[in-house]
Amino acid sequence: MITWKVTKLEVKPAEGQYTDVVAAVSWICSASQDGKTAQTNGETGLPPVQGNFVPFNNLTQHEVLSWCYANGLDKDATELRATQKLQDLLTPPTVSKSVPWI
Repeated sequence: MITWKVTKLEVKPAEGQYTDVVAAVSWICSASQDGKTAQTNGETGLPPVQGNFVPFNNLTQHEVLSWCYANGLDKDATELRATQKLQDLLTPPTVSKSVPWI
């Protein structure tokens, strides 16, 4: 299962006529299966306000993530990266073993 979570919003106190304008979004993309979880995290910068402004207190995680996807965050590639990390946890490509001569 893939889940996304916004962990932090960097805001500009003022931008033109607007206040608390989101300038950057920190996020985590998690892939989970069989009690194991792998994560990929990052930050996406946002351009100055264009079009409809949403007041800070009216923001939703869904809306903020949609801004990230529209501004350079490749949703599919990020989910694939998290899924690949999870697969490495579930079936590690290598494992450590003690040397046989001890």
